[in-house]
Amino acid sequence: MSFSALLSKMLVLLVFICIGVLCSKLRFIDDTASGSLNKLVLYICGPMLILHSAENVRADYGLSDILMLLLYGVLFQLFMIVIGLLAAAVICRKKPIRGVFSLVSAFGNVIFMGIPVVSALYGDGAVFLLSVCAIPFNFFLFTLGIYLILGGGRQQIPWKKLVYNPSLFAVLVALVLFFLRVELPGAVTEIMGYLGQMVVPLSMLLIGAALGRMTLKDIFGSGACYTVCAVKLLAAPLLFFLVFRLFVKDPLILGLFTVMAAMPCASISPILCAEYGGDSAFASRSVFLSTVLSLATVPAMVWLLLL
Repeated sequence: MSFSALLSKMLVLLVFICIGVLCSKLRFIDDTASGSLNKLVLYICGPMLILHSAENVRADYGLSDILMLLLYGVLFQLFMIVIGLLAAAVICRKKPIRGVFSLVSAFGNVIFMGIPVVSALYGDGAVFLLSVCAIPFNFFLFTLGIYLILGGGRQQIPWKKLVYNPSLFAVLVALVLFFLRVELPGAVTEIMGYLGQMVVPLSMLLIGAALGRMTLKDIFGSGACYTVCAVKLLAAPLLFFLVFRLFVKDPLILGLFTVMAAMPCASISPILCAEYGGDSAFASRSVFLSTVLSLATVPAMVWLLLL
């Protein structure tokens, strides 16, 4: 099995981060521009990506199969959140970053980087399953994920801002489109696709811009970020596999979620932190380091657990 597609995706992410660093050094992306681009991702491109994922799910699977997969998706994400919370409680002594620590430990880059791994393992026919899994993933990311950020250092939770966000609304609309098998006009789907594809490059550019405002010591000298990487890239997929293989007998489903558990930190995490008052610098360092280290850990986890 070749991991060339996966390595190519990872290198693309790192190149975008490097471009973001350069843009920061040249002051093409300053704090004002970062704030505007954050809102573009969260309020326009992100919701379009969610809606487009629902359109990508083929209709040739039975409703019972899809419901079971969604149930597994809910259980998977709850499991990852529990792992993140436990790790933060045991390891993270600084209360202001506990919520962000839990966030980046619980949510991974499951779509952009998960697709090449799933495709390499099980063929292109299994890739559509990730679109189904994206529904519970996005729901928890834009509800409990935001709550983790707000609860990490605030006593007052702005519930209106938590509930009335476009991404959560997009998840609910995606569920309606998904279950009713609504087919949108081709032009609408194409527009959603183009806007959704902007999420990953913009997120990486913004991470690079944040890193560009730090010193090398700030980037590579954070012990907490390396701990996040150990939890997200090694402990989480190993624990998930050992627990879920006891009751998930389908090797395709078990492999799919194990791959999701092994992915590096979600690239949108720093953007959520910037919008909701979390430590976006810590999140940016965690995404960068986990993406770099995943070049070694993802193939190792796949070889150890799935082959």
